Amino acid sequence: MTQPPPIVDLAELVAPLRAAEFANLLAARVPHHLPGAGGDGRGYAALLDWDGLIDGVRDHKFPARDLSLLRDGVKVPPMFLRGGASPRSEVVDKLLAANASIILSRAEQYVPALGRLCSAIAGSTCDHVSATAVATAGGGGALPLHYDHYDIVVLQVDGAKQWSIYGDPVTNPVYGMAPQPPGDTTTPPAIEVVLTPGDWLFVPAGWRHCCDTKSARSLHLGILFYPLTATRAVELILREMLNTPGDRAPLRFDEKEAAATEAALRRTIIERANAMPIDDIVRIHQSSGGRPARPNQQADDPAG
Repeated sequence: MTQPPPIVDLAELVAPLRAAEFANLLAARVPHHLPGAGGDGRGYAALLDWDGLIDGVRDHKFPARDLSLLRDGVKVPPMFLRGGASPRSEVVDKLLAANASIILSRAEQYVPALGRLCSAIAGSTCDHVSATAVATAGGGGALPLHYDHYDIVVLQVDGAKQWSIYGDPVTNPVYGMAPQPPGDTTTPPAIEVVLTPGDWLFVPAGWRHCCDTKSARSLHLGILFYPLTATRAVELILREMLNTPGDRAPLRFDEKEAAATEAALRRTIIERANAMPIDDIVRIHQSSGGRPARPNQQADDPAG
């Protein structure tokens, strides 16, 4: 059977929705399931399939800094991926035989088809767009109940996985804010669905969710949308200010100079904001990602 080409842009990612309909989902941040949107899933698998992911982990195509190994939901120390006494391939094989999950973050940096797709989508949405691959062997899911700081389009590539998405979401979560309470799981999930190859699921930022693999193995891809926010814009302006010695100078609020110091501070903040056009902010945001370099995250870009 001929392998179809990988999906290449936003229109193909969200089909059969139109781009405008998907934009409404991003704005409303309401979960949405499209069964069979990707046909039999071969178009999704053309981006990255099970063998491509596992072989890339075994042969060091994917660096340890962007890999997470988990067994029964517990993270395996990264030292096991960096050489050690056993070859990485041996570690991976043992884990996959023992109910484990592998998460590849920033997959677009290592898989050209995903890189082209994320770049094309970012050009259409002005978001920073990244990709994650989550492979699970055995039952359960990679992570416990959690929410993410980005919107996710889930593409089920291989196997079957049940998603349970709970109501009462965290409103507009961003990196740097205090972790929110775990939420109420005593009530039934707002959405509970089993994804099979070719299924498509939209999980908005802030919606708590967990997964349970319903087949011997499962692989899904997460296309992550990091939107530009006011807090993110301020962060990018701050990065520029850190390069200016005068902006790093201490402020002295003695009694005689307090009013002048306050006025100068307000003037500097306004000038720095005005000096960075929104087009530059969008460009830097798209290229550098939607989160601080080392955030205090609930999980390392889990996307499921």
